[in-house]
Amino acid sequence: MEGAEKLILHYSKSSISELALRKALYWITDSSAWSLNDLGDLWEVLFEVDDADKKIKYKFERLLNDYVLREILDRHTNDLKQAIVRKSLKDLSI
Repeated sequence: MEGAEKLILHYSKSSISELALRKALYWITDSSAWSLNDLGDLWEVLFEVDDADKKIKYKFERLLNDYVLREILDRHTNDLKQAIVRKSLKDLSI
């Protein structure tokens, strides 16, 4: 991108999963070129931002927050979902 600025964001691997990052980045692809780098304990997200889209950080972090919350919800409801599946399968076998 000609005239693009670089926006670099860092996230702790203990707080943000690679899957949540990649899902959020997927939805940003049309707005900005990006790269995801593994820096040991950190994820580095590099965006190329032009003047037309200075709000890319806000958009990305909103999406990232959504995917992190989905992961937390999934983790906390996994036992309930498994119980529902077991009960449904048991009812079908009767």
